[in-house]
Amino acid sequence: MEIIYTTIGSSVLLATLGFLFRNLIKIRLTNAVKHEYAEKIEKLKSELKAKNDELTSEMAYLKDSKLQRDAEARQIKQDYYHMFLEAVSIKFSHHNDMESEDAISANRKFCVEVNRLPLYASQEVVEFVSKFAGGGKAPEFTELYEVIRKDLCSNAYSGFDNLAQFHFQIPNKIKANKAIKSGS
Repeated sequence: MEIIYTTIGSSVLLATLGFLFRNLIKIRLTNAVKHEYAEKIEKLKSELKAKNDELTSEMAYLKDSKLQRDAEARQIKQDYYHMFLEAVSIKFSHHNDMESEDAISANRKFCVEVNRLPLYASQEVVEFVSKFAGGGKAPEFTELYEVIRKDLCSNAYSGFDNLAQFHFQIPNKIKANKAIKSGS
């Protein structure tokens, strides 16, 4: 009987050891696979974070570049508007005295600036200036400043959608001829 007990005990012990050994191998394999995938996931996370940081810095650079270009474009517009407003004020300060050489020079400068206006001004400004420039009368300066201020505050540098009218300014022939005759 003792042999039976020994055989059964050995069998139970071997079965228990086999079960434990199988579970041990299963747990170790599972942990090894988990560890391997955890390392791969961490590697992917770090790669994605590096790419994300790179893209973030590139986006910040592009945003800064765009802001800088917008600021430069706005400064160019401000400079052009400064020249335009100077030409307008000089021309209309000589409006009563159109025969003097200063008035003729002011009229020429005004014509040049009005003709350059579509290069940098908004459609609204060009149309507003065309209303008074074609008629030869002084503009309502408050309205002119408001239209220009509105254009300077917008960041839209798009083309003209539907320009209703625009008049190129040509210096008055009589005055230009007088200037030519007096100069020769």
